[in-house]
Amino acid sequence: IIVPSRGAHPFASVAHSLQYYFTPKVADIKPRLFYLPFTSDFGDEQDLSPETIRCFWTKVMLDLVRKKESPYTKFHSVIADFTYSKFGVTPGDCSCNFSADSGEIMFIDTCISGRAISEIIESMQKLGFSEYFIVAIVDQSRGGPDQKHRRILERERQMGRLEYVNVTKLFSEDQSPLLNNGCGSIVFPNLITEALNIVGEFKNDGLSGAGSCFLNWAAPLQGMQSNAIRGLMQEKIFTHARRLLDPITRTCHSSSNEYIAESIARIESNLGRVPLRKEDTLKLAQEFFFQKNSALSISSSHVLRFDLTPLEINRLLANFQS
Repeated sequence: IIVPSRGAHPFASVAHSLQYYFTPKVADIKPRLFYLPFTSDFGDEQDLSPETIRCFWTKVMLDLVRKKESPYTKFHSVIADFTYSKFGVTPGDCSCNFSADSGEIMFIDTCISGRAISEIIESMQKLGFSEYFIVAIVDQSRGGPDQKHRRILERERQMGRLEYVNVTKLFSEDQSPLLNNGCGSIVFPNLITEALNIVGEFKNDGLSGAGSCFLNWAAPLQGMQSNAIRGLMQEKIFTHARRLLDPITRTCHSSSNEYIAESIARIESNLGRVPLRKEDTLKLAQEFFFQKNSALSISSSHVLRFDLTPLEINRLLANFQS
C-alpha cells in the first residue's frame, strides 16, 4: 500500500489497524504501508514542473515494486541513509526496507482538486504499469475533483481501478502534523537541481526529486498538552471507522463526538493559542531535527525545505557522476 501524501496518513494508519474486524483470511494478508514524498511543493525557483516531480517518484516506486536496481532506487536509498545520519532520525518506510510479494500496489490518497493523483495515474500509464488500485479520499466541502481531473478519475473508476471514499472535510491535507497524526515530509531543493544535471538517467529522462517522509514528528511533544491534538484527530477517524464496521459501537458515536469537542475546547483554553500555523510546524521541525539554522524553511503547505551544503551535495552525488 503506497501512501503518497501526508493528508492520507491518518486514514491509511487507521485502516491498517482495523484489520482485525475482518475475517481471518483477510486479516492474515497484513499489507505493508510505504510512504513516498510525491509532494510537488519543492520551491518556486525550480525549473521542474509538478508533473515531472510526480513522474520521478512514480519511477522510484515502480522500480521498487519491480525489484529493479536502478539509479532511481539507488538515489532514494542514498537519501534515506543521508537523512538518518544527518538528522539522527529514521524516515518512513522507503527503499531500504521495501518488500512486496507481488507486483500489485494500492494507493490511499487524498483528493481535493484531483490533480496530484491524476498526474500519478498518467505517470504510471506512461511507464507501462496498470496493476494498481486507488482509494481516493474526496473532500466534499470543496466540491470534489475539478472537471479536468474528474474525467481521469472516472475513467479509472469505470475500469475498476479506483474507488471514492467521501468525507465531509479533509482536515489533514497540507496542514500541521498535529492534524495528520504526526506525518511530515522534507525536500532538498538544491539537491533536486544538482541531481538533474549530474545523474545521467535523470538528465535523459528530464526527471528529478529528493526528499523523505517522517511518521513521528510529534516525538518532541511527548507529554505536552499540544500533543493531545494529534491524538484526538486520530481518535476521531478511528472511532468513526470502527462505528461503521462494528454495530455494537454505533450508539457511541454521539458521545464520542461530545467527548472530542469538549477535549478540544479544554486544550484551546489551556494553550491560549492552538499551535497549527506553519511557523509552529517549523519550530517543531527544528526541535525534531535539532537544526536551528537558515537552511531549514517551510512552505505554506507545511512541507519542510532544507538546502544542503555544496560538500554534502558532492558527497551524495559522487557515485552518480556521468
